Amino acid sequence: AAVASELLSAVNPAEAASNLTLAVRGHHLQLGSGPLPGGESTASNSLIEIRGTVDVTEITGSESFVHFSFMGQPWVALLDGIHALAGGAEIVLYVRPQDCFLFNTLTGKRVRKLSGGG
Repeated sequence: AAVASELLSAVNPAEAASNLTLAVRGHHLQLGSGPLPGGESTASNSLIEIRGTVDVTEITGSESFVHFSFMGQPWVALLDGIHALAGGAEIVLYVRPQDCFLFNTLTGKRVRKLSGGG
């Protein structure tokens, strides 16, 4: 799996030089093991690995909202099932490149999906 801090290597140099924001929908993040939405295994080399630190977990019936920090920014993962992760714990999540978006931080406009779909 590629590490999320290496994501900008997938962007051409002109875009990488600009101010970019990475966006991922919370339900596209998958905890450590098991299939992603669409059935792909987290053992796949095509996935992007995100390592963060848990801030707090909210369990809402059959889902868990895991609030965590990644690269100094707050993120939220929406995970199926009950995951009672303690604050301060390391979390490893995976996402498919096609579920990642890049935005120009200055304009707020979407640059493109990482998979190249515009």
